[in-house]
Amino acid sequence: MSTRILARSAAVLIGIWLEAASAVLGYGTPAANVDRVLGPVAGGIAFVAIWAVAHPIRWATVPAGALLVLAPVLGYPLEAAVSSVLSGLAIIALAFVGGDPSGDYGGGWQALWRGRERSCADG
Repeated sequence: MSTRILARSAAVLIGIWLEAASAVLGYGTPAANVDRVLGPVAGGIAFVAIWAVAHPIRWATVPAGALLVLAPVLGYPLEAAVSSVLSGLAIIALAFVGGDPSGDYGGGWQALWRGRERSCADG
């Protein structure tokens, strides 16, 4: 399994953790609300970025991670602050892991037009 897939999978697991963290650690709002919003956002983006063709979308997890790092200024209890900051830093770090995948993925819309031009010119 590639490091790209492992990094995105780890970010998905962090998103799942954030969804459950308030129940496991026993803290309430505003920390629970922030975790319940940013956890699925970061995890969902990381899940989509598992596929090589959507790999660049992984950078969208960085703002979510930064918000998790900054969110404890809202007055979090200690356990919520530690969970939020560590999760945010991990999400940011994981966005940098895995590099760009190699391979050709069809050329996008341009491939449709180039293919059509070739078939029209041949006929």
